[in-house]
Amino acid sequence: MVPFQGRWFRRGMSDILFWWKGMFFAFEVKTVDEYNWISRNIDKIKSKAMVSKKEAHVLEQLHFLGSIKKAGGHAHFVCSLDQVKEILKNALLSNDG
Repeated sequence: MVPFQGRWFRRGMSDILFWWKGMFFAFEVKTVDEYNWISRNIDKIKSKAMVSKKEAHVLEQLHFLGSIKKAGGHAHFVCSLDQVKEILKNALLSNDG
């Protein structure tokens, strides 16, 4: 299977992308188990010591999230609506300051 990639999509692109109150957000949605696995293995993934397809895909997602942050956006792995609400609340507070 060839991963889809085209003009409006690139590998590692986040699941949810949106503008809100003048801020850009990218959320990569994970199950709780996936979120915990990434949290435990983030250093190995970033060092590229892992090479499975799953780990390579997470690395692409990390690069995408990093590019959003570098451009001034908010980019996060999330696994619950409560996380999203907290991120939005904190972004709104920091944007008002």
